[in-house]
Amino acid sequence: MKRGPVRINPFAELPIAKSVNKRERVLSDAEIAQIWRAAGVASSPYGTIIRLLILTGQRRGEVAGMAWNEISDDLTTWSLPPERTKNGTAHTVPLSAPARNLLTPFLPDDASEWRAASRLVFPGAAGSPFAGWSKAKAALDKTIIEARANAIGAGGKAPGPLVPWSVHDLRRVLEGEEESEREKHKSKWSRLVAVAGAKTIAADIVSHFEERRDAMGGGKGMIVAMSRRIAVSLHDEIAKLQPSWVSTDDAKGVLKIVMTGSASDPIEFKPHIRRKTRCRVNALCATTLTKG
Repeated sequence: MKRGPVRINPFAELPIAKSVNKRERVLSDAEIAQIWRAAGVASSPYGTIIRLLILTGQRRGEVAGMAWNEISDDLTTWSLPPERTKNGTAHTVPLSAPARNLLTPFLPDDASEWRAASRLVFPGAAGSPFAGWSKAKAALDKTIIEARANAIGAGGKAPGPLVPWSVHDLRRVLEGEEESEREKHKSKWSRLVAVAGAKTIAADIVSHFEERRDAMGGGKGMIVAMSRRIAVSLHDEIAKLQPSWVSTDDAKGVLKIVMTGSASDPIEFKPHIRRKTRCRVNALCATTLTKG
């Protein structure tokens, strides 16, 4: 046997398999909001997994295989080891307040013991990661289709048919490979604003607050938003439902936003911008909803 350079490509005449087209399905803001809402009524833990996929942009296997030893004690970071990532590189994912709220109901009484045992956050059958993807996805699509059908009368315009989508498409909620970092950041937050579904959440908040207020004979509530834009959007939707709660005078009204800002902020932010000293002094200025 001799060694030497090969002057002819031995694979030149081999048939080439058809290339797999890269998925280019990009979910619209409205579709993301519909998926988010449908996930809220989906079976556990699938619904929570779907919402975490939207909030983190990670792969479904990574979220389904999430273990308590990967989550920081304060639930603010999720550290994926190299053996759990596609590129074999360790990766730390920041967990937003909404993501932490999704994890809290699954938090065991003795978290330290579960971390030591590398217990899964969303265990499936026999302690293995969740695996019922097809059945759960079909149920989720059914919920979305029913919600879209019911929206015909309320919106006055019939939505089109649900375009087929995959769970992997949720990764593009936070992706933007051809965008600059600034535009990517703007895109990320605009999509998260849509996911928050201000109009739907506002109605739920008002209903829940009034029920609790009547049951307790008074009280107050606090709403924590993911961004100032979401806070303003939510404030405006609540104001439409309860205009008597709103006043430009800090000493009046019961619905206030706490946030600082700058001269470059959008005009719709201006009525809500307060200096830190003003926020501390004003008892009503505490991102709270008060009614007594």
